[in-house]
Amino acid sequence: MFDLRRAYRTNLSLNRDLGIGPPLYELFIPAPNEYLKEAAFRWHLTTRNFFAFLYGKPLVGVHFGKTLVELQELLHLFRSGNSNNDNDLMKYLENLGYLEFAHCPDYSLGLLQFAEHYQLKELWIDAFTHCVGMNEILSESSEFPVCEATQL
Repeated sequence: MFDLRRAYRTNLSLNRDLGIGPPLYELFIPAPNEYLKEAAFRWHLTTRNFFAFLYGKPLVGVHFGKTLVELQELLHLFRSGNSNNDNDLMKYLENLGYLEFAHCPDYSLGLLQFAEHYQLKELWIDAFTHCVGMNEILSESSEFPVCEATQL
């Protein structure tokens, strides 16, 4: 069976070796030295999400709310001179459909946690309203145990 992904990687490697096509760059951003294994993993995951943010690609992580909080913190670290980090993140979330809460308890609970952390009243109200409407299925979400601070 033909594996398209394998052929693509092989083609990229061959093109790089022959000097054909765009150059390939490798980048490593180390975690702070004091980070233990789990914290270093989260650092690298958040760094990956930073580049996903820059290129308009989906986020990855275990808990959506925590992923968003960590990304926002990294945005302020890596783009400290940019006063539009908050607006840029909200545009990114809107463009990728993360603000479409209907029938998405993970998004609703994750953004509820994010809104609580940063005290974003309008976002909190929107996320909370959808959580109330989906109350019966919230416990099925992986976000539910993380977001228990809000009394639903």
